[in-house]
Amino acid sequence: MWASNEAADAQAARPVLLDHLMLGKTILLHTNDKLGGRRLSGHLRAAGNEVVVSDGANAARDLLAAHAVDLVFVDVAAPQPHEVVAAARGCAPVVVLSTAGDPHVMLDFVCEQEVEHVLARSGDIGDSFDQLAREVVVTAEKILRGDLFGIEKYLPGFGLEISSFEVRSAADRDDVVECVGEHAAWLGAGSEARRAVAAVVDELVTNAIYDAPRGPDGQPRYAALDRREKVKLDPWEHVTVRWGSDGDFVAISVSDGFGSLRPEHVRAGLRRCLGEGDQIEHKPGGAGLGLYTTLSYCSQLVVNIEPGARTEMIAVIDLRRGQAVRRGGRSLHLFTDDARTRTCADGDAVPASIEVSPSMLVELRDHLVPARRASAVVPLVRRRTTAPPAAAAPTRARGSNPPPMADAIDAGTACGLFHGAIDPERAVQAALRFLTRPYQGAVAYSVDGDRLDATLYAGRVRDWAMLRKLHLLASGPAAIAVLAREPRAQAFEPGSPLDYRIALWTAGVSEAAGLVIPIRVAGNLRWVLYAAGPMPDATIPPATLVEVHRELEHSLLRVDSDEPEIEVRWG
Repeated sequence: MWASNEAADAQAARPVLLDHLMLGKTILLHTNDKLGGRRLSGHLRAAGNEVVVSDGANAARDLLAAHAVDLVFVDVAAPQPHEVVAAARGCAPVVVLSTAGDPHVMLDFVCEQEVEHVLARSGDIGDSFDQLAREVVVTAEKILRGDLFGIEKYLPGFGLEISSFEVRSAADRDDVVECVGEHAAWLGAGSEARRAVAAVVDELVTNAIYDAPRGPDGQPRYAALDRREKVKLDPWEHVTVRWGSDGDFVAISVSDGFGSLRPEHVRAGLRRCLGEGDQIEHKPGGAGLGLYTTLSYCSQLVVNIEPGARTEMIAVIDLRRGQAVRRGGRSLHLFTDDARTRTCADGDAVPASIEVSPSMLVELRDHLVPARRASAVVPLVRRRTTAPPAAAAPTRARGSNPPPMADAIDAGTACGLFHGAIDPERAVQAALRFLTRPYQGAVAYSVDGDRLDATLYAGRVRDWAMLRKLHLLASGPAAIAVLAREPRAQAFEPGSPLDYRIALWTAGVSEAAGLVIPIRVAGNLRWVLYAAGPMPDATIPPATLVEVHRELEHSLLRVDSDEPEIEVRWG
């Protein structure tokens, strides 16, 4: 759809509304480049969104005031981009598009206007929107879906290999820099691209080691140390580095488990470097060099933050030619998984006093708003920011309330919950809670043919999303699968790369010892329980483990819907 202040323009370009939109989201694209706007609209619609294109600031403001859009892309070359950005504040997230590669655009919109996303490409005007297309779609989908983390979003997809490295101390920094640099050389990157990769990895890992960790008081633990001091990190402070490439670009992710970085820190660093008139190509001096240097080497620099939980820095570097590395794309994204950054306005309200061209008003009232309310679209899944209203609890005798699901329980309580379970998941969840007394995290794998899928968890599991994505073969070499073939519970130490990865995602330590308990129902393997990260001075007596194992299998035999019920009648 193309919105304009002129009634003739609005009448000439009628909206195309599809009944089968996948997400039911509406994106406003404010640009006067009609050819580029059509190109980007096609990419955004392919992701299941409706797109309204506006070439006038008044039409854009009217749509924003009516809460008729969920996301706004603003081309800095379009009329009055600052006014559109100001109108979007509090109504919809804003992404700024720049095809000139001007660092002052970033200084203006990121530092002064507090825009969190600037997509920039320097180069020929005719090709600039095409270069932006994939990044535009990825940015829009991350914002609308609330799915922020992972470098997979910045790689084409199927068939690409992603490598990982766990940094446990500052001494590992040189090793991971060399490892990623050798990978870039193996891909055929030139010397300048390899230097860019090495500089970016070194800077991001250094920041994650020294600046991210926080103590119990919330204060930085190592920020005051000299960067040459080889600090050894505690297990919960380990840094994860992941990287992958399609041959043209390499995407590098550096993650910590603290979420201590803030968007204002990034803005302050940019302001110190860009505010004095320095250009990206010039060698900077003074504070904030790390971010400044990293940004100068990247096509994209992405900051994903879950406050107080984790930070992921993603750098996308062009490997194809030295000129691209020197020039860079300078796209910057600040994603925050936090309720304060999400739009809370009611997107369905259309005030009657909004002044829009007559044809546009008819379309908004008769088509856009009902389409957004339709239940046929697939709803967008977002992290819940407020607890749902509590349902009325059934009346219980005093002292009969079960402990909260997040609490660890002892063997007696676990066996009691087994006896009262009404479905397999509740029985298995009780077993996991029992395992979190002596272990940091516990995961239940359901057996589906020759596949083991992570289905339930309890305790302080480090990365449940990654565990859910990993599908193990029951006949495969992973220790969980091998020990599941044994009749009894078995303790083990990780011994393969896959074991290390599972232990890292479960307990936060790749070498964490584990325990595997195969659960059989009527002789068939149905579940595999895995616990990792033994707690200090906490053990399970063998007899207790055998008892819990036996009671769980008896409970599952009783409630398992796949087992036939035997009806006994007395004559």
